[in-house]
Formats: sequence, C-alpha cells, structure tokens
Amino acid sequence: MLLPLSFQLLACGLGATEDTAPTTLPDPVDTGSVPLDTDGVPFVVDTAQDTGWDLVPQDTITFEQRGLWTRDLETGGLTGTLLAMEYLNAERPELPDTGDTALDSGADTGAGPSDDTGDDTGDTGLEEEEERCLVHYEIVGTPLEDSSCPTCAASWELLFTVVEGNTAYCRDPDLPQDGEIGWFGWDPAQELILQDYQASGLWLPWWDAMEADELLAIQWVAELAIVLPEEEEE
Repeated sequence: MLLPLSFQLLACGLGATEDTAPTTLPDPVDTGSVPLDTDGVPFVVDTAQDTGWDLVPQDTITFEQRGLWTRDLETGGLTGTLLAMEYLNAERPELPDTGDTALDSGADTGAGPSDDTGDDTGDTGLEEEEERCLVHYEIVGTPLEDSSCPTCAASWELLFTVVEGNTAYCRDPDLPQDGEIGWFGWDPAQELILQDYQASGLWLPWWDAMEADELLAIQWVAELAIVLPEEEEE
C-alpha cells in the first residue's frame, strides 16, 4: 500500500497551476524618453521648431571681370584687355573715366547701383601697393589650328600679361596669373566665351560676350556669400 500512496502525493504536487497572466497588455507609460528607431541604429529625433533657411548672408563678395577684345579678321588673332576686380558687400570701387569703350560701369552688373563713371579697361590708374583685387591685363590671342570646341566660330591661345594690380589680393582660384596661357573660343550662338578648362577638352562657359564688327565686349559678374575672419581685439 505504500506505492499507491506515493503516486497519489506526487499527483497532487504536479497538479495544473492557475493561469494568472493578464489577457490585455497595459498602456505604455510616457517616460519622456526619445523614441528609437527599432529597425536600425537608434537616432535622436530633432524636435526643434523649423525656422527655415537663412537666405540673407551677413557678407557677400562680388567677382567682376570685363574687357574689350579686337579681332583681326584677316589673321584670326586678337588683342585686348581684361579688368578683374573683387569687392565686398556690393561696394564697387570707383574707376577713372578713360573714354567710351562700351564697357560703361553704369551697365547692369547685378551688383547694385553705382555711379556712371564710363570706365573701361584702359589706363585704370591702379596702384600696386593698394591691398585690393583690381587687376588689369593685356591679352594677345593666337588662333588655334586644331580646336576641339564644337560650337566655336573662332578659338585662340590667349596670353595674359598683368600690367597693373596684384593677383595675390584676389580670391578667385581661376583668375589668370601673370604670363598664364589659356585656350578660349567664341560661341556666337550663345554669346559666350568658352574655355578649354585646364586643357582637358571640356569647354566651359566663361564670360558673356557681345560682338560688334571686329570687337568682342566681355563681361562676367557673380555674387557669393562669404564668411570673413573675425578681427582680433587689440
């Protein structure tokens, strides 16, 4: 009789337990923590109010280049000048009046209003010691015999010679240096001077150009935002 009693005690000890698990999940408690992306690496959600882009820079720099080139229709060469300048916050420097060459400073350059000084790219009266980007070049162009420009009516190898000013004060990385040679072409359909950029065979738009008989009037103006270094306090 001892064996059946042991089986009865074991059966009582192995009886089914009551299911006490809840039938519904509790509502989540807001702990103030930032939700996480469970599909990948957790990231912090930006809850700051979107105020939009700051479209008004504190300071701007204007690049301006203009010139007048004379084409020799018999030889295919050209001669001319180029004036390159840079100025901050649309404060265009005043240039002396050296005659009417259709490069009047009253033209629309996109740099804001300025006095009509009738400047051209002749004698600018630049002073070497002035620490500003205002450079005057003389240009001589030799026609290219084998040009890869598909849309150019004429193309040249241009030699840039600095006659006044100092390119060291300029920020434009593509500004020609004294004695630099480049390959350029005239596209009359687009009224553009194109450049074979770094002799790569890629002809890029470089200057706007207007043609009148044997003359080409060159112009380019661009305004960019700039961050100026903070001035040191004395």
